[in-house]
Amino acid sequence: MLSLLSLFTAFVILTAYLIGILANHGVLKSISISDYWLKRPWKFMFELTMFICGISIIINGFFLLERTIWLLVVGGGGVFMVGLFPKVQKNIIIKTLHYIFAISGFTFTGLSFWLSHEYWFITLAIAIAALSAYIIPAKNKIWYIEVTLCYLLFIGLTIMASIHLQCN
Repeated sequence: MLSLLSLFTAFVILTAYLIGILANHGVLKSISISDYWLKRPWKFMFELTMFICGISIIINGFFLLERTIWLLVVGGGGVFMVGLFPKVQKNIIIKTLHYIFAISGFTFTGLSFWLSHEYWFITLAIAIAALSAYIIPAKNKIWYIEVTLCYLLFIGLTIMASIHLQCN
């Protein structure tokens, strides 16, 4: 139950954050760039959103099954760390760390469906959707890839949490 509650909380916060950014600024180059557009009292909402999403994934890594799912823990850690390095335009070190953590967060979480649970079809759907978002010509392609991956990962985790909740 903790798994589903944490996923629901993160999903609602992420959705509210994205709707707020879309309503005020439209589609940006990436979700991370939105941090530059935020003013007080909302200045740290990007970081807070990433922390909550990362913690939700980590919680699922520890509590979804009877055993720890280390790919989810590492993936959630990557998402959490994105919140620590939000200023991608500040310098090359922060930008590099931001990208490493973002890519590892998406990759390890996505691979956990297949490698830890044998739900290869969820990993495949995520890969196809990310590739499709990349191939489709769009001005702010990174935004669409990030949003697609975020929601597919949350949908996949919710499916897994629901299945395991019903089995227990």
